[in-house]
This record gives sequence, structure tokens and C-alpha cells, in this order.
Amino acid sequence: MNFALRFLAVVAVLLGGAGLAVAAERVALVIGNGSYEGVSTLANPVNDAQDIAAKLKELGFSVVEGYDLGKRAMEEKIGEFSDRLEGSDAAVLYYAGHGIAVQKRNFIVPISMRPPNSSSNRSRLTTLPS
Repeated sequence: MNFALRFLAVVAVLLGGAGLAVAAERVALVIGNGSYEGVSTLANPVNDAQDIAAKLKELGFSVVEGYDLGKRAMEEKIGEFSDRLEGSDAAVLYYAGHGIAVQKRNFIVPISMRPPNSSSNRSRLTTLPS
């Protein structure tokens, strides 16, 4: 949880000069994945993500939240967040869970991905649009 608290401190400092009285559209995507299929459950991602989402709401963010998401659900949340980005003044993305880098590309891992045992796993990964 120490990382999550540091993350919120950075967000608060960055927004400190923005003035909370200004009606700015702030959006956030918060995903916490911990209950992966076929591997041990991660203890902290969902709790950390819920704490981050609550604090971001306190800071005036409109938060798209998702917990223990499979590939399709994760893509839907990313799409919802992307739709809200237009016209926003600030955006935050917070992800807690497994991630993987393949050929210098970073991927967030949905809970439906099984441990690596074949090349077909790459199609089960989720990447964020650049």
C-alpha cells in the first residue's frame, strides 16, 4: 500500500495548483486484478485499487473502476475511459496486477490469462492504445 499512498501524494501535488474551485473534468481508470486463473491470488491489487479509486473520487475525479477483469471486461473499461477522455482536463490511469513486456511492448494481464505455456497467450493480453 505504500506505493499507492505515494501515487496519491503525487496526484494531489500535481493537482494542487489546479484549484479545486475550477469546474474541470477529471477522469480516471482504476483496475485491480488479483484473482488470476491457474495461479496464486495476489493479495493487494483489488484493495489497493479500491483505495485509489476512493481517493480519486475525493479529489473530484470521475472514476471508471474494474476489479478482477477478464480480457473482454478490461477492454470495455478501457473503452469507457477512452470515451470520457474527450474534453477532460486531467486523466489518471492506475493498474494493480500482473503485467508483462513482450518485444518492448507493455501489457496489462487480464485474470483469464493462464500461465505462459504457448505463444497463443499473447492474444489474451490487453494493451492500452498509444
